[in-house]
Amino acid sequence: TGSGFYNAAHREQPADLIVVNLRDPVERVLSEYYFCVTRRNCAQQIQWDYRLFRTWANKSASTDTGLRGLHERLEEHLAGKRRLSLREWLRWPGNPAHDRMSHYVSGLRYGEFWTGGALADALRNLCDARAVVLLSVDLPEESRALARYELGWQTTAEEWARHRERHWRWTEAPDHLPPAPARTAVSDEIRAEIRARNPNDVLLYDLARKIVLSRAA
Repeated sequence: TGSGFYNAAHREQPADLIVVNLRDPVERVLSEYYFCVTRRNCAQQIQWDYRLFRTWANKSASTDTGLRGLHERLEEHLAGKRRLSLREWLRWPGNPAHDRMSHYVSGLRYGEFWTGGALADALRNLCDARAVVLLSVDLPEESRALARYELGWQTTAEEWARHRERHWRWTEAPDHLPPAPARTAVSDEIRAEIRARNPNDVLLYDLARKIVLSRAA
């Protein structure tokens, strides 16, 4: 990245900033699975892609039944009909959970992301002088220091670690089947597979760690 890509002390104020908050790609993918199999809005809201992908697949001239089928399987699970396991979800063709961070940071999202090219754009955007990069979960103290210096957020460690209260739109699925495996039973083998299926996010996260540690120092 070099030493010239970032110099907060010489930034003109007010600055046009973009806050990029990333997390370990394995934990992020696991979080999405356990959220989606316990909350109905994962299958309902467009922001989570699954519903949109079904619509796109139905309209596309090159219909991808994998995308449409994943939404249907998720709905079956949420209705308590047939369990969607982590392995099945993880290996579903076209699963939008994979490399989600690099797609977002690249500026591509939803119906565009499978066209490729997301990684180069994401890496460039991450190194942009306007980007404030945080790893609030994995490097909380360093990220809090950057938020204080870059954004003027005078937050305490307790405030930084506090989770937002559940939003009323986070609709639970009371009749859903339990996730499989349980969150505490995810094996090292599955974690390794997640890393292999998310190569862009792994590269992006590794660069983000270097940026945060360097800037915090």
